[in-house]
Amino acid sequence: MGIYFTSDWQLAAACGERDPRMFEIANNAAFETCGTCPVRQECLEHALESPWPPYGIWGGKPQIEVRRVWRERHPRAQRREVTKLMGHLR
Repeated sequence: MGIYFTSDWQLAAACGERDPRMFEIANNAAFETCGTCPVRQECLEHALESPWPPYGIWGGKPQIEVRRVWRERHPRAQRREVTKLMGHLR
C-alpha cells in the first residue's frame, strides 16, 4: 500500500512502505517506525506548516503534542477560519 509522497524528504521517510492508517493513532509499531526515520524533523515541520490541524502521528510525536505546537504557531483568526470551513465540509 504505502504512502503517496510529493517531496524529496518524503522519499527518505521510513514510513514509505507502511500502511498510512498505522499512523492515525498512537501505537508501538508507528513510534518504532518513526524512531528509525532519518527525516523526523522534516515530517514534523510539514505537519506544523499545514493550514489544517494535523491528524495522527507526525515526526514521531503523538497527535496531542503535534496539535499543541500547531495551535501555538497558528493565529486564532486562522484557526477560526479553518474550524468554520471544516464545519462546511461535513
